[in-house]
Amino acid sequence: MAKKQNGAVEGTQVERELLVPMTDEAVEARADELAALVNEQKEIEDLLREYGSDKRKRLREIKARQRVLAQAIATHKEAAMVQCAEEQVFAQNKVVVRRLDTGEVVETRAMSGDERQLSIVGGEV
Repeated sequence: MAKKQNGAVEGTQVERELLVPMTDEAVEARADELAALVNEQKEIEDLLREYGSDKRKRLREIKARQRVLAQAIATHKEAAMVQCAEEQVFAQNKVVVRRLDTGEVVETRAMSGDERQLSIVGGEV
């Protein structure tokens, strides 16, 4: 490396992004670009306002369905409508819900007041 007259050492050339003066034409070109971008932004925002709620709703539906599918894949099970029978067990004051295809009990709950009335009206004890 050679020394300059002021004692500095010459190094390698590099580029840096620095502020430089602009010509009037360059300023005008940037102003036109800015105006075009502002107009494009307004058009997009108008479209989003017009269609956005439908698209947001559809996006929520898609995400919900993805969760259901992912859960089904992970567990190898999915929700489906299955024929069941409600059996009223008056002696125990409960209702048992049983799958008709397998006989499995899927729900047991206390009888409601209206259901208990059936034992009085219907005669079953």
